[in-house]
Amino acid sequence: MKLLDKTADTYPPDILKNTVIIGCQHLLPTIIPLIQKIMDKGVKEISLIGKCYSVDKETINTLREIENVRVEDPVGYNSHSEYRDVFEKYIQKFLAQELEIYESTDCSELNLIIIDEGALILDEMNSIYDAHYPKWKLIAGVEQSMSGYNIITAQPMNFPIVDVATSKWKRTHEASFIARDCVNILLNRLKYKHKEDIYKLNYLIVGVGAMGSNMLKLLEHFIGENMVQGYDIDTDKNYTAIPDLDKVDVLIGATGNHRNGENSENIARTILDEIDEGDKRNLYLASVSTFDIEFGPLTHEIRKSEKENSECTKDYTHQNAVLLKSGFPINFPEGSSDNDIQLTRSLVFCGIIQSLEEDIHGMNDLFATQLLSGT
Repeated sequence: MKLLDKTADTYPPDILKNTVIIGCQHLLPTIIPLIQKIMDKGVKEISLIGKCYSVDKETINTLREIENVRVEDPVGYNSHSEYRDVFEKYIQKFLAQELEIYESTDCSELNLIIIDEGALILDEMNSIYDAHYPKWKLIAGVEQSMSGYNIITAQPMNFPIVDVATSKWKRTHEASFIARDCVNILLNRLKYKHKEDIYKLNYLIVGVGAMGSNMLKLLEHFIGENMVQGYDIDTDKNYTAIPDLDKVDVLIGATGNHRNGENSENIARTILDEIDEGDKRNLYLASVSTFDIEFGPLTHEIRKSEKENSECTKDYTHQNAVLLKSGFPINFPEGSSDNDIQLTRSLVFCGIIQSLEEDIHGMNDLFATQLLSGT
């Protein structure tokens, strides 16, 4: 990762000395160079946890071989449980465990940086902050996902967080190649696994943000403009017209909202309710949002229609609904290439460094000025 190398080289080798990092990340091969670069900057220790749908066993083993890096076993998946709820409870135990380890000795000269993908560690730290902040020199965070951004900005935060999720670099670069991966994986899955003529299906994207807008353009190009619709409640995006739900075969959820937000569940239920009993038409449900949040309780109703299963990439069929990849993001566990993801890894690295200097509670824009000459 040349860009990550260049970015890391702009900082002194000891800039992260006396720093502890606790994080939730996608534990795929592309994370390894980032962790190595962080360790090269003098970090005391790193503790990581991953999600069942975006982990790689070899990557975990490689990370565990790096001195002062601890990696928790992935939180298991059960189709009859709400994974986000299970993961949230595990996060609470994970964070309490890590804090107890560090706070058993003097932490007054240590910085605690939380790097998160989904904001569950940041959210939990916020709820227990008062009991812990006097023990540390500094507590700060970095968030890199839109679902995490939505959680953080919906509440007052007690400590600074650097916003990688909505940085212009991430939104313009990462969204384009992840959208490309999602479209390729989705169309291949429909064509080869479900034997569908992808050019005869009608597609609706709910949530026309950075990810959704890129997927919309790609599908319009590959499938045809008359076969693709977009919908978003944000009036600034010009997609507020109610879509023609009679012409939806594939519903793509890209809102990034948690269960209490405006996700894709209501539209999915409306379409399913309108499909006549005995109709052979399927509604394919594809999520590009983290966790299993995009279709809300409907996701779990579909899963529970079958026997318990621990395969988190399974497609579930119930009546006329086909839930792709258990309701988790369709682009995992394939992930993206090193070359594609290197900017995002560099932005997370910059966010960690910037968090050491932030003193404004809540979200802080990522400046990453050291990247301007390289992007």
